[in-house]
Amino acid sequence: MQPIDAPAITIVDIQGATYAGGAYVYGPLGAVAVVANTPFRIHFDRLLRPDTATRQSLCLQPLSKPVVNSADCADGVFLEPAYDPVRRELTYRQSPSKPPLMAGGHYRLTTYVPTEASPAGFRSFEGTPLGASVTVLFTVSTDAGPPPTYDVVSSADHFYTSPAPTCTKTCNPLCTARFGANDPREQPCEIACLAACPRSVSDILGQNGCALNYCHGPTQDGGAFEPEGLVMSSIAELHATAIGRVAHETQTGEEPRVVNDAPSRFGRAMPVLEAFSPGNSYLVYKLLANRQTRLANPFPGTPDPPPDGGDWGEAPEVRRLRTTLVVGLPMPPAGNAAYLRDGEIEWLSEWLLQGAPTPPKAQ
Repeated sequence: MQPIDAPAITIVDIQGATYAGGAYVYGPLGAVAVVANTPFRIHFDRLLRPDTATRQSLCLQPLSKPVVNSADCADGVFLEPAYDPVRRELTYRQSPSKPPLMAGGHYRLTTYVPTEASPAGFRSFEGTPLGASVTVLFTVSTDAGPPPTYDVVSSADHFYTSPAPTCTKTCNPLCTARFGANDPREQPCEIACLAACPRSVSDILGQNGCALNYCHGPTQDGGAFEPEGLVMSSIAELHATAIGRVAHETQTGEEPRVVNDAPSRFGRAMPVLEAFSPGNSYLVYKLLANRQTRLANPFPGTPDPPPDGGDWGEAPEVRRLRTTLVVGLPMPPAGNAAYLRDGEIEWLSEWLLQGAPTPPKAQ
């Protein structure tokens, strides 16, 4: 058990919610009084080990003595966590079956730094602990808040509907208005616009995405071309090879074909896609490992972005993913026509948080 050579986690911010115009409005926790059934959003600068994104990694309770670890959390409020690794966002929601926070009450939210003596707390995907505990004191509003429901994971259709369902319909009017219908630049403008429209989850994974050009789908003669045994060209194949199925590149150790939800080493026997848990879905990290960071163009006079369609620099967390967790090529491969478009990986992560529903398409 050697020390891990990776930076500690830092909490970027903790947000609570007020209520206005029929919607939750998030802002820095402690800045203003929050609604009684507020969710809490925590943003991190690093990717978490998902089995530490739990209710046991923090304490929310009425003001009392200071909190250092779980032994001090005698009156903790029950919270339900949902972790989105794409946004590096951990949302804690109050249980709808329990009373909300007390109107006008004063509360303390404290995050734990895990230690050998008290292991509860946040860790990075390689195992480095939270660098420092964060405590926020806040007040609950006495104003009438939202209805007696709570902020939930979106139930909007992600599988068949794209993040921007009107995008393809607006490309022609936008380009025509910009150049005119007879201008030779109008058609290239429209082609580029359509190519940038985000796709639905079924398109991202299916014939318009991962299964494009026989990658993770059937060949021309109907046979299956299965890199890593993964076929995503139909709902049946998605369930047979991806959802709840161990990614071949993570099959190590004992019983490598059995999905391991909390392995001693994160990434062992990991599902390709896990319902309700994008943080334990190997494909999400394969896609994140292809994310680039825009840096200054180091080659004056050359195109921006670079001719290969990539970016000039690589984020440190992407490098750590590639060297620590992700085996083989990031996905999609460089130059592949199934490249991810803006908003798509976030959409995929939200779909997994929903439980990865794959309903039959309405006729």
